Amino acid sequence: MKLLFRAFLFFTIPTFAQVNGSTTSSGSLFTDTMGRVLKPSNETFIDGSPYLSNNWSSGTVSSNGNKIFTFKEMKYNLLSNQIEHEVNGQLYAISDEIKEFEIAVKNENGQIINKKFRKNFPSIKDFTDKTFYEILYDGNVKFLKKISIRVSSHSKPLSNQIEKSFFQTINYFYININGEILPFQKGKTEVLAVINDKKEELATLIKKENLSMKIEEDITILMMKYDQNIKK
Repeated sequence: MKLLFRAFLFFTIPTFAQVNGSTTSSGSLFTDTMGRVLKPSNETFIDGSPYLSNNWSSGTVSSNGNKIFTFKEMKYNLLSNQIEHEVNGQLYAISDEIKEFEIAVKNENGQIINKKFRKNFPSIKDFTDKTFYEILYDGNVKFLKKISIRVSSHSKPLSNQIEKSFFQTINYFYININGEILPFQKGKTEVLAVINDKKEELATLIKKENLSMKIEEDITILMMKYDQNIKK
């Protein structure tokens, strides 16, 4: 089934407004830098979406100044790498002056879970220190996930509308004890290739715990077990 969504173009317009949320610390992330106003365009999404979730979700945003802000409705735009929210019917992109956010979304089983995203990691491939990654494991080592969006667009015949299709690519990264960021794909051989200093012990653990290195949750368990024994 083809899904129809509205798309938005970005325009930089100086502006100030109250946010649709509340803060858990004093001050406002938007006092000096409001963010960009998003104007409706004549684009239509016919396949896929640029958003992590098409539904408005609750969440929190942490600024570079370590202030935390709570929003009742926000979305994460994977294509623009920005958080969006709505104030009095106007769509805004939240200021770039943020380092981390959490957003509540439904998983494949329909359960609401909080996903945490963070930036300021080493640059690699097409990703910079401004790229937000989902944090799957956060310890002395880290397990990161990045969903990239590829766009295909064309003009609709006999109209001025532009139709866009969005395609996702999932990338995984491991940050080792030395702070190096290493890309890898799911799979036993691929995982053990990046966590290679205790390969035999980890291979034994995978067999003993019946872990599948094709499943994110099992890779997370392996990372945690490795992290707990990293200095032993």
